[in-house]
Amino acid sequence: MLEKINLDKTKWSTIQKELNNYSWIMTNLDNQNDEFVSRFSKFYKLNLGIKNAIHKEGFFNLLKLSILSKNDNLPYILKKLAIITNRNEISFSSKIAATVNPQLPVVDKCILGHLKINRPSYGNLDYRIQKSLEMYDQIVGAYQKFLESNEGEKVIAIFDKEIHLPDIQLTRVKKLDFILWQTRN
Repeated sequence: MLEKINLDKTKWSTIQKELNNYSWIMTNLDNQNDEFVSRFSKFYKLNLGIKNAIHKEGFFNLLKLSILSKNDNLPYILKKLAIITNRNEISFSSKIAATVNPQLPVVDKCILGHLKINRPSYGNLDYRIQKSLEMYDQIVGAYQKFLESNEGEKVIAIFDKEIHLPDIQLTRVKKLDFILWQTRN
């Protein structure tokens, strides 16, 4: 699935900028004020996917609850967010889980494109949720396999050379997220 990444097309300056935004979000998890909501929404492009104000409020309530309870259980989060929005929000659910546990990858169109995985688009909501969870397991497996490979070691070493980390520990999974977000195949 993920064997080689063409780092010649990686936008390192954009990674650095976005990493600073991510660092701010992660150091302000306990203070979900208007600035936090705005910066989180912009970073994860929440406003493009969840436009309804009630749904957005429900999203941030679920995020806060997940952080307080340290709950990174994606099936639980996905089902709760589906109750709020009546949609299969695998991408935004994964962003909640990955915020609680940075060892988890996120789901978005860039990641799916690199892995050549299609999100489920047919069937009733319960079926799409089930298929999304299966898809997520594929992503987790692909990340693990890649990060354990020689190519994965090389990519992470290049990341570490190119990027100045702000005052935050960054997991190898998060480093790979940032690379995939800013590398076009």
